[in-house]
Amino acid sequence: MATHHTHSLAVQVSGGRRRTWRKHDPRNAATALAAVVLAGLIAGNTNRTALFVMDVAQIDFGLEPVGTTVVRPLTVENRGITTVAVDRLIPSDNTVFRVQQGDCRDGQVPSGGSCTVNIAFTPAVAGPVVGSVLLDNVGPRATLTGEGQPTPQLPQSPQQSAEGGGATAPTTPPTTPNPTPPATPPQAPPPTPPPQAPPPTPPPQAPPPTPPPQAPPPTPPPQAPPPTPPPQAPPPTPQRPPRPLITAARFSRAPFQVRSQVDGSAVNKIGLTNTGETTIATVNFRFEGGHAGDFTVRDHSCTVVAPRAECAVVIGFTPREAGAHSATLVAEAAGTPLDSKELTGDATEILRPHAQLSPSSLQFSKPGEQRSVVLQNTGTAPLRVSRFTLDNTTDFELDATACTNGQPLLPSRGCAAFVRFKGRAPATGRVTATHDDPSAATVVDLSAISVAVQIDVPRLIGSDRADALRKLKEKGLIIGTVTDAPQCESTGRVVAQNPEAGQRVLQGSPVDITMSSYGPDPAVVPDVRKQPRGIAEQNLRRARLSIDTGVRTVQTDGAAPGTVIDIRPQPGTTLAPNCAVTLSIAVPAPKIAVPSFIEQTLAAAKQRLSSGFFAGQATFQLGQVTSTDGSAVPKGEDGRWIVVAQNPQPGEQRPRGTAIDLRVRRTGGDGTIQRPPIQRVPVPPVRIRGNPIR
Repeated sequence: MATHHTHSLAVQVSGGRRRTWRKHDPRNAATALAAVVLAGLIAGNTNRTALFVMDVAQIDFGLEPVGTTVVRPLTVENRGITTVAVDRLIPSDNTVFRVQQGDCRDGQVPSGGSCTVNIAFTPAVAGPVVGSVLLDNVGPRATLTGEGQPTPQLPQSPQQSAEGGGATAPTTPPTTPNPTPPATPPQAPPPTPPPQAPPPTPPPQAPPPTPPPQAPPPTPPPQAPPPTPPPQAPPPTPQRPPRPLITAARFSRAPFQVRSQVDGSAVNKIGLTNTGETTIATVNFRFEGGHAGDFTVRDHSCTVVAPRAECAVVIGFTPREAGAHSATLVAEAAGTPLDSKELTGDATEILRPHAQLSPSSLQFSKPGEQRSVVLQNTGTAPLRVSRFTLDNTTDFELDATACTNGQPLLPSRGCAAFVRFKGRAPATGRVTATHDDPSAATVVDLSAISVAVQIDVPRLIGSDRADALRKLKEKGLIIGTVTDAPQCESTGRVVAQNPEAGQRVLQGSPVDITMSSYGPDPAVVPDVRKQPRGIAEQNLRRARLSIDTGVRTVQTDGAAPGTVIDIRPQPGTTLAPNCAVTLSIAVPAPKIAVPSFIEQTLAAAKQRLSSGFFAGQATFQLGQVTSTDGSAVPKGEDGRWIVVAQNPQPGEQRPRGTAIDLRVRRTGGDGTIQRPPIQRVPVPPVRIRGNPIR
């Protein structure tokens, strides 16, 4: 006998229902296949929530009068690869909640795009209402809540009652007659009880006494009917106060981290989104926490932020010490906190070497004596030493092999160099270490004396620094403290020394000097030429300079009287503050009469012009010399040429030193002026009547 096996297929569909189809059931074969396909389609759509996103999980409409409508926005984002129609957003109760297109163009949410739809709430009855809106009734979901407020009823006025016909008699609902009860079957009569004796008759009693008649009560007087109250106006309908718009914002949820070196700087950005219902005009930021001083807001675009808009905040991180740094960034609007964000920064120490050479000076008292100097790396990175140099190899020897073996000097490590005195006292020198730390001056001054020798201090005042060092070295002395002093003269030179020149000190003693300088805030001579004297002096005082009382005057007609035509030192010169400058002021030049050179030889005119004085006054200058025929005056023949014209003219008033232009004509060999010969013209005889002479 064949054995039949029964197989079943169980599929759980949306909603949690489980359906089973059995094999060998021809009626359910096609249905089972369709169920498998449907289950596969549903299973392939399990990430619907991840592909279609709503920005909020709940929308609260608040209290709304019954029959009125209020609208709230809902931003949706399509992360899928196909366009989603807005009408696929289905509310749970479309009589109370409705989905409107909003700013979604053509009612579509394109792939990779987002838009805002409007959810409308119209309560039909009073009381709380809870609903939802879903995509294709599956998901994602946004919960919708609101509450209907009852509309107040106006009371009916007496006039409206009169127009309605007065009071209305209560209407008695029609009664339905009870149906006839069904007939009951006959029953046997109950048994008859035995007869009993009658009760005894009570004795007769006397009638009660009759009360006396009383007078009737007085009739009250008729009263007037109560007055009818005037009709009252219906109470005003209570107005629902407007619900304030929500102001809210939220920082981006991504962690904020930034790295920088100590005393360096790094920046990072963070986003702030307006999640409220109103525009935020200005957002203020502050920092809280132990490292709040290490973070700053470098820039931000959060000036006017519309709902759903995002602005960027640029955060700067400048650590002062190594390690982890943290602070809290707080965003506020009109004094109300909006959101806070934890900021973390990591600071690393800058690795750099630092060289220190000690001691700074060595003194030797006898030949053959050896001393040592130590070079130490006090930094955080290896120190690379290239060489040691000695500037006086005649009197000293240097051995720095331990420091110049090519190996870097590690942090907190050191090396020694040895100096031996081999010459004759007095002697000086200097050892210099060269390495990769530019911030450290690693030099050692050397000096050697055999006995206590008294030395005369040389005069250093007026010397520059190099010359002063040379003079001290020649005497076996060393430079002491160098001080800068602002001076108006001798800038860069020694203006004071201690001990003074001529004093006797021990060989190798230091000498302090004071150098003239412009000071930490020098002044610059402005260009005040061609300016009136008063304005020029004001500009010089603004430049922190003084004016020398010895003002020079220059006679000239080339500038207006009282104008500055020169300044010393020259404009642009750097001086110490309050130093004096000398001005040259223009004054009118005196004028004298121009002498006459006409009819004089060119040689005589030149002699007079070059003599320098006319009646004790400075002479004029010789200008251009031109001839009447355009020829040049040969050299050495000035005595054969006569002045026939001059410019300026004789007698004109001109300043001394004015150039006189001369025009000359050639003369005869003896110095006479060559004139054209006189032509004789014959005259006919004249007869006079009565005169015998013809």
